[in-house]
Amino acid sequence: MNSISQVLMDKCSRAYLLSFLVLSGCAQAPKEELNQANQTAFLIANFQTEAEEFKRVQSLIAKQRVASIKMMQAELEKFSSDAKFDDRAAKLAGQDSQFKLFNELQALGDSRAKDTQDLIIALAEMDAQLAGIVSPLPDLSPALSSSRKALAILGSNLSVKDQIYVTATFAKEVKDAVDRSRAPPSK
Repeated sequence: MNSISQVLMDKCSRAYLLSFLVLSGCAQAPKEELNQANQTAFLIANFQTEAEEFKRVQSLIAKQRVASIKMMQAELEKFSSDAKFDDRAAKLAGQDSQFKLFNELQALGDSRAKDTQDLIIALAEMDAQLAGIVSPLPDLSPALSSSRKALAILGSNLSVKDQIYVTATFAKEVKDAVDRSRAPPSK
């Protein structure tokens, strides 16, 4: 009787082991989905690096523009200071006829400067209106990191329950991000 029960146990164990192996193979994600999830996570990581580099370069360009404007304004102030001194020296030397002509030319130049100042004000107003359109990229690191982590998890073999949970969580995060991007910008 012991031998009969042992044979039945061996057959049951083998059947159980065989059914377990078959079912565990069905619970794994297909290789194509695993590869796609891993490749997408890799692409997001590369995109995140490129976006951060783009943001850094845009910041450098803005700093260079500000430095250039400061340098030009300093040169204009220096020229104005020198011109005032030259005017006082010409008056002291008694060159009134040249000084009168110079004053007329200076008045003409001042009117042109006013026109230029009006242009600068108009361009500044236009820049202010367009600032929202050409503002630097927002920091994408948190969203991209969470997406990459979710896809990396999907790239490994998980149980069906875990795969469904991770996929649903990822879909909710994407939906929330899309909803936030559709919301009107706060001022």
